[in-house]
Amino acid sequence: MIRPRFAAALRTLAVLAALALLHVPEALEAQGRTGRQRARDQRERLDERWRYTLALGSFRYDPADDRFVSVGLRADFPLSEYLQFEAHLQGVRPEFLPEVGTNRVSATLIVFELGIQWRYRLGPLEPYTGVSGGLFARRDSDSDGRRFTRSTVSFPLGLRVDVSDNLTLMGEYRIRRDGHEIFTVTDTDLLVGVGLRF
Repeated sequence: MIRPRFAAALRTLAVLAALALLHVPEALEAQGRTGRQRARDQRERLDERWRYTLALGSFRYDPADDRFVSVGLRADFPLSEYLQFEAHLQGVRPEFLPEVGTNRVSATLIVFELGIQWRYRLGPLEPYTGVSGGLFARRDSDSDGRRFTRSTVSFPLGLRVDVSDNLTLMGEYRIRRDGHEIFTVTDTDLLVGVGLRF
């Protein structure tokens, strides 16, 4: 036979256990929210900094009908969870024969663009696309060669991978419409790069 005092203690423990069990789902849900919040805070902490990327590429210059090595420097900064701003500077030194029987042309191509990119984070992966616009300049080494600056617009499609809090790897394919003296040409660019956050 259970003594009254002991029975009262059991009833009290049973009530406390029931109340605790009632709060377990709320505690688990709160813990889940805390985990999600920590992940979001980490993404925001990673994003609230400029990222600078040095990129090497294979630039297909339409008038030359060939590919040349390009070097680019870009900076990007997030505007929201899904949008970011980008500034892009790129240089190419093509050498080619414009037409059969003509002299070989050595030129310097400079591209400067500002753009908006749409991105989506999947853990360390960040696929992105966007649109950029700016200036395309060509300067031939020959004093009688072509020298002009025209408008350009490009459409990138790429993937960034966060290796660490500060280090990012990038791969990108970019289609561009570069203005020339009379006509507009379609050039393409394949880029790989390494980015650092500061």
